[in-house]
Amino acid sequence: MRENMFQKNSLRLLLVIVGGVLSSGSAMADIIVDSVNASAGAFNGIWGATDVGWFFTATGSYQLTDLETVFRSVPSAPPNVTAFVMSNTPGNGGTLLGSGNFFPVAGVFSGAAFAPITVTAGETLFLGFENVAGLGANITLDAGATSLGTFYYDVGNSKLFNTSGPGVSSQPILELTGEAVPEPSAWILLLTVLALFGAAAGIRRAGGGHGHPKRA
Repeated sequence: MRENMFQKNSLRLLLVIVGGVLSSGSAMADIIVDSVNASAGAFNGIWGATDVGWFFTATGSYQLTDLETVFRSVPSAPPNVTAFVMSNTPGNGGTLLGSGNFFPVAGVFSGAAFAPITVTAGETLFLGFENVAGLGANITLDAGATSLGTFYYDVGNSKLFNTSGPGVSSQPILELTGEAVPEPSAWILLLTVLALFGAAAGIRRAGGGHGHPKRA
């Protein structure tokens, strides 16, 4: 009886810990995994460039599934914008990691979803938007805004991004959504618990019923 109770309680504890570890990295709709100037106000200007992009360094590890931004203004007939994520600029041999199309909405975050991209903390990606000419600029001039260093753009849809722009354009408004990747410490905890659970079960089996006196 006691052995059965021990096994049941141990199994409950194991399930609770496993559930906690898995939920720490499980998918939840629209989780913001990274951002740049997400709470800033958009600059009152219009893009003359057709395509815009920036180099971005991830602050954590995650599965990236969506790239969004805020365009201050949008024409009555919104263009079909492409959001993209690349390993580098196309002109420097970058490869496309993911992309999607969307019709932007003025003044609010909008963007595109794509197949999950595995991103590790400290990894640098080139990301941005194509077909933005005529849209209100999705950058900010707010004091204290984060700069991504250099702004790259095209005029005429060459899509090479070989041209760099002024410093104020290096402060984009971005939100990256996706699925968080569990921290290594969480998996270490799970493996430790599994090892202890196995050891405890082994001890119970080895002890058998010898620890309890039998009635004559």
